[in-house]
Amino acid sequence: MEHNFGLAIRALRRRSGLSQADLAHLLEVKQSRISRIESGFFEPTASELCALRLVYGQALGKRFETNIEDMKRLLRERLETIPQCPKHWRSRNTRQATLEALSKRLGAPSSDAHGS
Repeated sequence: MEHNFGLAIRALRRRSGLSQADLAHLLEVKQSRISRIESGFFEPTASELCALRLVYGQALGKRFETNIEDMKRLLRERLETIPQCPKHWRSRNTRQATLEALSKRLGAPSSDAHGS
């Protein structure tokens, strides 16, 4: 995998206000996997790429577009159960906005909960 792709994923995550733990929950993987993807040690699976595309609202490659609808359903379910945001999380408001935007992209009912 290209190291630049991992850095791009890290930059997107940071701009979105999500933690590695948040992204790991949404992708239903361990946090260490997110770290290794961002570091360029692992390449995301087709399902992970589809989820990343939906989470960030932008195409990350067209290789796996066929899995998008299945991933939308799974992300809707996971979004409803995302853990509460720690009170001290400095990107709390950005995280909330990112999760609300994700909810809209997925066509999920908007909720103020989203782990706030």
